[in-house]
Amino acid sequence: MTKTKVVHITSVHPAYDIRIFHKECRTLAAAGYDTSIVVPQTEASISLRDGVTTVAVKQSRGRFRRVLLTSPRVAHQAFHLKAALYHLHDPELLIIAVLLRVMGKKVVFDMHENLPRAILTKGWIPAVARPAISKFVWLLERIFLSGLPIIFAEESYVKDYSWVSTKAVIMNMPLLAEIQSIHEKKNNIPSLGYLGMVTEGRGCMQILRALDLVKKEGLNVRWECVGRVTAGIRDEMNSFAKSCNLDEIRIWGSKDATEAWRIIARCHIGAAILAPDQNYIESYPTKLFEYMALGIPVIASNFPLYRTIVEGERCGICVDPLRVDEIALAILYLLKNPTIAAEMGESGKLAVEKKYNWNIEKLKLLDFYKQVLGAREKNGMEL
Repeated sequence: MTKTKVVHITSVHPAYDIRIFHKECRTLAAAGYDTSIVVPQTEASISLRDGVTTVAVKQSRGRFRRVLLTSPRVAHQAFHLKAALYHLHDPELLIIAVLLRVMGKKVVFDMHENLPRAILTKGWIPAVARPAISKFVWLLERIFLSGLPIIFAEESYVKDYSWVSTKAVIMNMPLLAEIQSIHEKKNNIPSLGYLGMVTEGRGCMQILRALDLVKKEGLNVRWECVGRVTAGIRDEMNSFAKSCNLDEIRIWGSKDATEAWRIIARCHIGAAILAPDQNYIESYPTKLFEYMALGIPVIASNFPLYRTIVEGERCGICVDPLRVDEIALAILYLLKNPTIAAEMGESGKLAVEKKYNWNIEKLKLLDFYKQVLGAREKNGMEL
């Protein structure tokens, strides 16, 4: 028997993306699949890590060049790998799904975001044009996704795609073993951690404003901010911090997952204070569960979805993300009540161990692959 060959394709995400590589691809390789991933990088290359072959093609900078140049490159490379199943991760690759299906290949689309809804809040699209573009994208999706097996990264997406017949919800839960292996001493000054893409909509400026209020109350708090950040946002954050004499602001930028978790593990609080945009309100931030897995209490937006976790598991405090004073009060409360904060951190850690981890989600992924591939395979092997 030979291994069933599967290829993941992305024209957007980095080679060692947490969801795509560390969770999905490694899970499939460990289950016996011949697993490859085609990704864009600065230079073309081929490498092997954790049983997964990474094939990198040269990327083109800029949103439109990526669509016009990078996408065809990753598609061309993927075609040559001649897999039994192709797993696509970006909407711009859906035209490739059509070609692959015409060739008789099995195709899965991994929906990382509800794109028609997300377009309504995209800052680079003129506000007046967003509704029309959102509707147009919705119509295109009905065409390109018709009959395609889909993996949803969030439960909330399902209601907008009720017409999809073959589907599974596979959430982006923490890698339990990797996170539990991290043991760091806490910073010697009170610290607030942030993990993930750094944007105003994800709370970066609200956190800075709250830290300014906290300092005025006599408590200087270090902010460990880890995640991809544009030069413009970085400059705005640094300018604000300088004007308020916030001298403990650390903007790390993107880091390897393990290094990022180590930085956050040294903090006393984790922040997931996202703006009340539709796409955030109905989607769990992965950082929330990673903070919990690291055993630190969280401060999160008071959306009903988030409250179910934070208040239900008694692992932190929910605040109005638009109220800087509420954010500041939550920071002060947790730092001034370390025993309660420690209990919240432990409660969140136990909840992740029992319910919110990749060990549970990966079983859904393997079952879905078996469903899509049908009689062609069993435990990753062709019959």
